[in-house]
This record gives sequence, structure tokens and C-alpha cells, in this order.
Amino acid sequence: MLKIIAMLLMVVDHLALAFLPSYSTLYLICRMVGRLSMPLFAYKLACGFHYTHDLKLYMKNIATMTLMAQIPFVLLGYGKDFKEALFESRGLILIAHWNIGVTFLLALCFLYVITHLEYVGTLKKIIICFTLLLLSTVADYGIYGILTILLFYNFILSPNCHKLRGLFMYTLGFAMLTILYYLMFFYDAATFMIGIQLPAVLAIALVYWIPDFKIRLPKSFFYIFYPVHMLIIGLLTYFFSL
Repeated sequence: MLKIIAMLLMVVDHLALAFLPSYSTLYLICRMVGRLSMPLFAYKLACGFHYTHDLKLYMKNIATMTLMAQIPFVLLGYGKDFKEALFESRGLILIAHWNIGVTFLLALCFLYVITHLEYVGTLKKIIICFTLLLLSTVADYGIYGILTILLFYNFILSPNCHKLRGLFMYTLGFAMLTILYYLMFFYDAATFMIGIQLPAVLAIALVYWIPDFKIRLPKSFFYIFYPVHMLIIGLLTYFFSL
């Protein structure tokens, strides 16, 4: 159920990005509501890592989704300017900035390093994790996304963390992460970005109080939906903005 909610919120976010003027009140409301989707996906990814019996297959499915989504992701980002930007960059815009699938893959690697590589020394773990964080800067949400997933894994899924204490620690950690991240990487627009992103802390309420019952859908549906919905919105933006 949480995945369905996250998908709907993501569509709201992307529709606002594609069709609403950025100075409108409706745009701001839709973006703030839509930003709740990323923490929900982050929680489900942390759950996937925690419960999966085949991490390689899980990562393979996400990698396939990532490759399928890259062109729609760039198309959605550029809209009516997609063709011009594609030719001017000689196609480099297709690999310059990656969709969130790359962030998810690196986050799974990050979790695996800190939980399974007991034979690797602490210094080597730090170096590997730092490298993964550095690589994530070329993808959507990047470091912010990985650390959000880590917060869920440590404070919400950990059996050693009391429910209320985990709720408090996650909320505090996410708020601090949001403020520090946007101050560091979006200095000129930090106030605007923090104002849009900070309400996403409320996603923890959905995690705790909405029953996460399963809806019978093919597993492939969740992997296909991400690229397909961006392709549809991107094409609509491209053709109707001409």
C-alpha cells in the first residue's frame, strides 16, 4: 500500500514540475505534497534490503528499471528543450545526471558494506562508503537519498531501537539532514528547497499509521511504472509546449 501511495505522490510532484508555473501557490503545494514520495520509497528500499532473500536479483531489477527510466527522466527534466539540449550536448545529457535508481543501487551497496563485510577493516569500510556517497552525486537525490535510507534502516527497522525512540531519532535526523544538505549543495536556493523538502518528514507518519498491506499486482508493475509515467508526462510536456 505504501508503494502505491508513494507512486501517486510522485506523479503529483512530476505533474506540478511539468505543467504548473513555479511561482504559483498550487505548484508549491503540489511539490511539497509530492516530496513525501521519496522518503516512502526510501523506507520500502530499506525494507527490501532487510527482508530480501536474493539481493543480487533485487539489485538487477532496480538496475533494469534505472536504465529504462534514464531517457524519460531526462525528457521530463528538459521538456520542450529536450531535442535542442540533446543535440547541443551531443547526447551527453543522457548520462550527465542519473535518475534515482542509481541512488537506490548505491544505497543497497552502502547497506551491504556496513552490515555484511565483517572481514573488512573499519578504515576500508569508511573509504568504500565515502566512495559510494561520492558516486551518488551524479544521481537524483544522491547523498541525501542514501542517508535517508540509512536513517530508516537504523532507526525504524532496527530490532534494537524502541518504536518511539526510533520515531524521534528518524524525525530529528531527517530534519537535520534536509537542512544541512540543502545549505551545503543549494546555497543560493537553500531557503526555497528546504521549504519544499522539509515537510517530507511527515512521511514517517504514513509509515507508522497506514497499514502496509499488499495489493496484488505483478512485481514488474512497480519497476515499469517509474519509467513509463515519466515518459508519458515528458512527451506531453514536449509536444504540448511547442
